Amino acid sequence: VNSLGRLRFTQGQLDEADVHFRRALEIRERTLPPDHPDLASSLNHLAFLLTNQGRYDEAEPLHLRGLEIEEKVLGPNHPSLVMGLTTLGALYHSQARYDEAEPLLRRALAIREQTLEPDHPDIAGSLVNLANVLVSLGAYGEAEALLQRCLVIQEKALGPDHPKQAMGLSNLAWLYQEQGRYEEAEPLYRRALGIFEGVFGANHLNNAEILKGLGFIASEQERYDEAAAIYQRALDIRESALGPDHPEVASILSLFADSYSAQGRLQEAERFHRRALGIWEQTLGPEHPTVATSLEGLGKVLTERGRYDEAETLYERALAIREAQTPGDVEALHESLAAYARLLQAAGKEAEAREIEARVEAPS
Repeated sequence: VNSLGRLRFTQGQLDEADVHFRRALEIRERTLPPDHPDLASSLNHLAFLLTNQGRYDEAEPLHLRGLEIEEKVLGPNHPSLVMGLTTLGALYHSQARYDEAEPLLRRALAIREQTLEPDHPDIAGSLVNLANVLVSLGAYGEAEALLQRCLVIQEKALGPDHPKQAMGLSNLAWLYQEQGRYEEAEPLYRRALGIFEGVFGANHLNNAEILKGLGFIASEQERYDEAAAIYQRALDIRESALGPDHPEVASILSLFADSYSAQGRLQEAERFHRRALGIWEQTLGPEHPTVATSLEGLGKVLTERGRYDEAETLYERALAIREAQTPGDVEALHESLAAYARLLQAAGKEAEAREIEARVEAPS
């Protein structure tokens, strides 16, 4: 039953995967001892699916229970722990808990390097997982080295047109995108998209993330009509596979809003920002850092529309979220303060703006 769940997940049929994973877990809980490794496997599979669906509160206790069983029965360095460490790391990454994700993913990589040949394709998967967290932490140099190593391993083991190679290409493209290296990122995204379309077809869920990157690059280069067409295709794929209220749908809506804002199409930008914010508040919770980012995006649009009182309320809320997380993300806090100061200046509240600017300039 777990195998059917994995197949449906790979095909992007998440609701069907959920049914199979839950059935497998129910059978194993009924027939196996409470500390059996196969029970941990079922917990991990269901938890990973729930993480991908944005159901983080349901996923975390399953992750922790599965990992506890495996460590107790198998020891701290057994290869079977890798999935549990990786899925829990993915959960923390999704929640922007990068400092908690990194040691888990380093441990998963270390176990694989100790137990597998150095060019085994499973090592490539652990390299990608760790590199993605390092990109989020701003450790671009180490992340690039890990992703380059991943591509070498995968091409040797699987060939140049394997879906895992496409994922590796997409991750390296994302790193370049984060650094503003768009000319290097775009051909990698296009090569990855070609691989996925050749293997899975035009409407597979994996295609959406690559389309998201291509749309972002097009928008940054002011190719707005092209960006809109790409974003719409990504949005259609994600809404079809995940439903209209999934956080990954919101990420496309937010990019749409940013593109409209850059074009001065503020009414459309506001509409897309509001829909994205509503989804994130519902699925991630009102205090999530992604919610703060969304509040700031909407606040910027309202500021440009001259609706200063509404914008101020949003910025104050975003700032409260950021301050609650400090010192976890000081850079994001400073950006939030700077945006709030710009609003106050636009609203003619010069004295208040200077107070906020002084907080940005003060040493952390």
